Amino acid sequence: MKLSKIRFRNFRNFEDFQITLGRKVTVFIGRNGMGKTNIIDGLVQSLSFIFSKQRGNEQYEFIRSTDQSVKSFRSVDPLYEDNNYNYPISLDVDGEIETGNASIPLTWSFEQESKKSGLKDSKFRDAYHKFWGHYNLFEEKPLLAFFSDGFPHKDTNISSGMKDKLKTGNPLPAGDGYYQWDKEQSCVNIWKKYFVQQWINNRLNPDPVKEAFVNAISGKLHDFSSSITDMTTIDNSVSGLSVDYRDDEATLLVELSNGTKKPFDSLPAGYERIYSMVLDLASRSYLLNGNTNPEGIVFIDEIDLHLHPTLEADVLSCFIKSFPRVQFIVSTHSPMVISNFNQADGVAGDCKLINLLKNEDEYYCKTIENIYGLDYNSSLINIMGTRQQQKFTDELAEAYLYWKEKDQSKAGKIAELLLQKYDRNSSLIQALNL
Repeated sequence: MKLSKIRFRNFRNFEDFQITLGRKVTVFIGRNGMGKTNIIDGLVQSLSFIFSKQRGNEQYEFIRSTDQSVKSFRSVDPLYEDNNYNYPISLDVDGEIETGNASIPLTWSFEQESKKSGLKDSKFRDAYHKFWGHYNLFEEKPLLAFFSDGFPHKDTNISSGMKDKLKTGNPLPAGDGYYQWDKEQSCVNIWKKYFVQQWINNRLNPDPVKEAFVNAISGKLHDFSSSITDMTTIDNSVSGLSVDYRDDEATLLVELSNGTKKPFDSLPAGYERIYSMVLDLASRSYLLNGNTNPEGIVFIDEIDLHLHPTLEADVLSCFIKSFPRVQFIVSTHSPMVISNFNQADGVAGDCKLINLLKNEDEYYCKTIENIYGLDYNSSLINIMGTRQQQKFTDELAEAYLYWKEKDQSKAGKIAELLLQKYDRNSSLIQALNL
């Protein structure tokens, strides 16, 4: 499944705003308050149509076992303007299900006319039947995952039902691959507990089913780690996961390629966050499909959070390489992420870098052309809109004017630098007659 377009009407900060997504990867940038998180939240909410369980309507057996349901708008979701919440509020979404050489188009809406009315079920019922009409026929189910800017430190409360399932020691049912997938809180402690449980049980009573799960999750973490260019922070790439268990206590360990082991929870914050995401994605995918190479949609708010610049440069490409069939929709404040994002990968429209902007009271977006390989400073100034220090600007202009009279070659090099960093229509470039 892929998402292609969404239109927001009276949703949070957007009065009427439409955005087209990349088929494989979409990266949102923009100043604070431009709506990056709101866009991701709206897309996540819109996908809850999949889990409609209204009485009197046809149900699909698979979703009966999930804890998911349709998510209605909250009281704070409508646009607040002139001391009023504006209605109607709606999310209008286009997407498709890929089926080999063809595709099944999906169009649906979440619409609420007033504060007291509910969602219009008829606006997403057709898409619901198309979705399950396809996925009910095949074993493979799409992976869905959302990682907020609080992940993994905001931990979810594990439901009593999930606790009971974990206590049995049996493999979790496939439907739990969607367990609280859209929550702001993290479910990673569930997947840690589940891995530890399956690892120990397989050691005590060898079981090919449990062993296959353990090997698949460890293997995915190893593959992801191996694609990171700079591993100096934790010394070596990850070779897998294991468990230290003694005196009724168990600790999840990360095994490094140099033979050492570290508790998962003692990893540096940046590595803990991205490895927790991999653990979450791999575990959900394995429950749903019995493998860790899923199709689906993954949302990551602030993908660069807690990462050193060397890891910021790699993180997006590592996720794309490790989960090549997944559509990633992410936000970032990092110039290292965007300057290492190659929009030329795939065919036109696969990868998009979108800058969210505001002109007076109107929000709009601008698709940025491929800037792969652009230097850090140019990304900051020209793409992310960070101001150059005035002292540096003054000194560069003075140097140009000085060498213009003495050495045309040196003046030419300074002019090239200025033109790389400033638009030709800027007041500085015009004042220097460049």
